[in-house]
Amino acid sequence: MSSCNLMIPREIPKYLATAYGLKYNEIEKNENFLKRSILKIYRLFLVTKEILNSIVFPTSKATIDNNINKLQLDFQKKNRNLSDISNKDICVYIVGSYDNAGGAILGNHLYYYHHYKIENFEKYFDVVAKVVSNNKDIAEFLNEIKNKYPSRNIKVMDIVCHGNGQTMHLGETQDYMVSSVKEAEYKGISKDGTIIIDACSTASLGSKSIASEIAKKNPSITVFAPATSLFFSKPLINPTTKKVENVFHGPGILRAQVCKKFKYEALAMRDYLGGADYRGFPTGFK
Repeated sequence: MSSCNLMIPREIPKYLATAYGLKYNEIEKNENFLKRSILKIYRLFLVTKEILNSIVFPTSKATIDNNINKLQLDFQKKNRNLSDISNKDICVYIVGSYDNAGGAILGNHLYYYHHYKIENFEKYFDVVAKVVSNNKDIAEFLNEIKNKYPSRNIKVMDIVCHGNGQTMHLGETQDYMVSSVKEAEYKGISKDGTIIIDACSTASLGSKSIASEIAKKNPSITVFAPATSLFFSKPLINPTTKKVENVFHGPGILRAQVCKKFKYEALAMRDYLGGADYRGFPTGFK
């Protein structure tokens, strides 16, 4: 559980390196080492200032829309570059298109955060990504990727959005509620796969929460979600098995919190004509 300790201080340098690379993707070409170093320090100061301002001050609708457009372009390029043949499994990264003045999903600091998260996943998986407005968008994107790469396994899906115990706010016009979760909705994910819900308090109601409902309706898939506010999130991935073993979240200045874990095994499947109807029992709930 060492990843719980000092999570934010340990991850900040990686996050800032990602932000710097996105903000200043051209190489400093001045041959003078001192001038080059001063320029790098100055640029790092500017990107840090931008991030702090984004955290402290309200995020405008124009900024949210701009970051949606930037992410869509970035994700389209990333998805086009996914290789047909690879020995890596696939991770699907999802960003909800709804945000508010807090900018916790689509503020400038979160634009960099999404790329930081994706870079971490890319150590173990090939990543595809999409900005969505509802759960139908997610299911359709999963099916699109699975149909395009039928021989490859989708092992992880990370969904970043606002939420609470019963709801995930994926878009402005429609909430994804407990009552909206469909049977086998995410069948594109491998049966031994993992869904990470990076949305505040989506495990706060225990077995009655939306995280639990998604696990129940998608048997054998492990679902991780926070019972409290999310803040910063980091999955613990086994480098040998490539399995998500845990997900830590929270401010994590001294010690981070651990996400709740839900998993249900299918006991039966019936109603073949009308669609899958699963009854299950929990195999893991922390």
